[in-house]
Amino acid sequence: MHVRKGWHMNIPDILNARVVSKPFIMTMLFFFLVSSPAISIYAQSIPPSGTVKIITHVINDNGGTKQASDFSSCIDTSSPGSSRVHCSSGNEQGNVVSSIHNVPFKVSEDPTTPHTGYTVSYSAGCSGSISSGATSTCTITYNDSPPAPIPSPGNGPITIFSLPKIFG
Repeated sequence: MHVRKGWHMNIPDILNARVVSKPFIMTMLFFFLVSSPAISIYAQSIPPSGTVKIITHVINDNGGTKQASDFSSCIDTSSPGSSRVHCSSGNEQGNVVSSIHNVPFKVSEDPTTPHTGYTVSYSAGCSGSISSGATSTCTITYNDSPPAPIPSPGNGPITIFSLPKIFG
């Protein structure tokens, strides 16, 4: 197919011309779509998301044996009208949760897998709101509780009594 000077071919003309291969046409179509102003405007309208890094730290100084992977945490980014909760296994290096778009979030222990014998504390980065492009670090610390003291026989109340002399 011959195109006169000043004329433009549209995509159906190019496909029907059989002058070039279909992989070439598909590559050119891809570049056209990527460089299209409408596509560029759409891509720019998607805001960058915030990121929360969740670090699970375990302290076993009272005989506990659990590791970070034995615990699970959840991040709740629900907003009115939508429920979004993402749970993952604990990790000392941290799990990264992204796609948080200017909504409040809260990190908590997974309610489906509670652990007894450990107290849980949360750093300041475990709740709040995060702006687009920002990163918040949340550290969840699980500290094993000391065992309950075992009473020893000598620590109880002392009872002194005497029996009356019956025989003589």
